Amino acid sequence: MHILKSTKAAEGYSWLIGFTALALAHAVAAAPAPQEANAAYDAADVRLNAAYKKLSRSLDDAGRKDLRDEERQWLVGRDTSCRVSAGTVVKNECTTTQTSFRADELEKRLTGSTKTDAGGGLASLAGEWAYRSDCNFGHDAEINVQKTSPRVEGTWTDGTRNSGSQGQFKGESRDGKVFVRFCAEDSAESGYPACPAYSDVAGYLTREGNKLAWYRTYGTPAEGEFDKYVVLGRKAKGGNVPKDLQCKDVKFHAASGVSTQDAKLFRPAFYACVKASGGVTAALNGCIGTEHDFQDNRLSAAYQKLRKAMTDAQRTKLRDEERAWVEARDKDCAPDKSGGTGSMLDSIQCDLREIAQRAAILEARITR
Repeated sequence: MHILKSTKAAEGYSWLIGFTALALAHAVAAAPAPQEANAAYDAADVRLNAAYKKLSRSLDDAGRKDLRDEERQWLVGRDTSCRVSAGTVVKNECTTTQTSFRADELEKRLTGSTKTDAGGGLASLAGEWAYRSDCNFGHDAEINVQKTSPRVEGTWTDGTRNSGSQGQFKGESRDGKVFVRFCAEDSAESGYPACPAYSDVAGYLTREGNKLAWYRTYGTPAEGEFDKYVVLGRKAKGGNVPKDLQCKDVKFHAASGVSTQDAKLFRPAFYACVKASGGVTAALNGCIGTEHDFQDNRLSAAYQKLRKAMTDAQRTKLRDEERAWVEARDKDCAPDKSGGTGSMLDSIQCDLREIAQRAAILEARITR
């Protein structure tokens, strides 16, 4: 099976948050009557327009331009996912739900922007933050907060010895947290849109004592849940942070080498198998092989289902995206030239993780 991790199409993946909730909406309620659908859409649209105008008035010229471009991207994403022709207005459950989600988001950002940041909290985020570890695949992450007013902006890098990516972020402050949207220089590596397009909210940053905690979304985007990804320390100018020798912030399953951030990608049966293997290479390879087959079949099914719902042009784009992802995956997960059992195991685990991540991405694109 040839599969992909890349989310090159910014117009699709940029607006994932809220889309998967449509499946739940269809499952729990029958389609509303036309008059009810019209009224529900109109109410959501009024909320969205009001929040947009109020938020726009609170921004400077550059901020207003960014907001306008963001709104245009969101509108294209909504109409594409709801199969609405460009330039037409369709008032149905799909468009109503997504319009309501967008109104919720702008209202929250508006609330956050009107709160004062007591004690210079946002200003204290400025500067470079980093995390380093040689555990397992290794892990290096950096957040460079370059602006804190009128909103938080900066650059990010994140990677292991097998792969990595970098880009920019923008954030809005509310409730003591900075909720961030990302773009990447290489969207095939990160799963974020290529800059200058930005993802929807994909995590948040918050101070924890003298450190900066980076939380990321997990599960389906509509769930809006976050998991602590890594805790970064202040990086001295021209220096670096000490390496985490205890692996406190990025914990790995000792036998499998799979990080806790990857744990939600795999089935509980996989971890039960790993635990029972006792770390014996032959038994561990069997566990990975079984999970690899499951995840590969999962990805194949998601790819075919997504492809069926596409136009010919979209299928061609998906095929090209897939080929690019396969090339990137094979490069990132290639065994170390020095060889050895450990190198081969790292390579197999990398491949398994990439497949599971890509399956999750395609499934999210199906449900939106």
